[in-house]
Amino acid sequence: MTHLNFSNLLELENLHYHAVKDYVVNKMNSNDIDEIYKNIRQLPLGVTYPMVRNINDFSWLHRYILADLSMLNEFVSKYDKFLKFQQFKSLYLNRFAKGNAIFVDAGKSYNAYKLFSKMDLHVCPYCEDTYLGVYRDVKGKKKIEEFDHFYPKDNDKYPALAMCFFNLVPSCPGCNHIKLTKTLGVNPYDFKIEKLTFIYPNLPIGVNMDSVKKEDCAPQFHAQEGMKVNVSTLLLEQRYKQHSSEVYELLKKKQDYSEEKLDEIARICSRDKETIRRDFFGKPRSEANGKEIRTKMKQDLIQY
Repeated sequence: MTHLNFSNLLELENLHYHAVKDYVVNKMNSNDIDEIYKNIRQLPLGVTYPMVRNINDFSWLHRYILADLSMLNEFVSKYDKFLKFQQFKSLYLNRFAKGNAIFVDAGKSYNAYKLFSKMDLHVCPYCEDTYLGVYRDVKGKKKIEEFDHFYPKDNDKYPALAMCFFNLVPSCPGCNHIKLTKTLGVNPYDFKIEKLTFIYPNLPIGVNMDSVKKEDCAPQFHAQEGMKVNVSTLLLEQRYKQHSSEVYELLKKKQDYSEEKLDEIARICSRDKETIRRDFFGKPRSEANGKEIRTKMKQDLIQY
């Protein structure tokens, strides 16, 4: 529901790829690398690679690990038989997501904790209803929210995609555990995701909020295209029902503090109008997105 659009995306991609390459070069035996290469060279990478691997050329690995959404979708829809090799799933389970003290690269600097911290993301992009974070328990060990595989890594699905960057979606435990091995309709890395859902209660246009009960303000997800699958699979509408009171309060404030009313308050108090707007409604989504929960809902409800 939230578009993952990191300002430091190139840095994140480079960190991820070079760590994976480091592991492949320094930890994998030649037979494993050859098996991976044999399968990957069959995929539509935009370049035709020879049958025999050039041991000094890893451009095929770069194209694969950083394959964009359209390429991943084509891999899955037409070439899934080449996505059954296990080496990257093993890398994910045994090094990338094993714990804060186990690393992918020889320099012992890169794992899921490092990637998540570099993303500087605070809200689950699937539901935007749960905060994410890296924490420490009483023993000082870090705890991290989970990375979901948009295309599942299970053996009967796509284990070979387990370390592909755009298949790794930071996720809250709720979304991850509800989704399990299902494939969703829209990946949060898709820039269109935010335009495919409109959240609003089924209330008459222009209704006076003084005549509405809070329990009648359960948010409805008006989804299009692949977001219909996301909403249904992740049970988003059911999970958002608990926010009826918040919906009511936002709509009530929007009714009570019209633009004219904000102008009047600013004039009486000799304060900036936008500062007063923030006092009533918080930060606009342009600032809060990725840092605060339910900003999409607030934007859809009050256009802020």
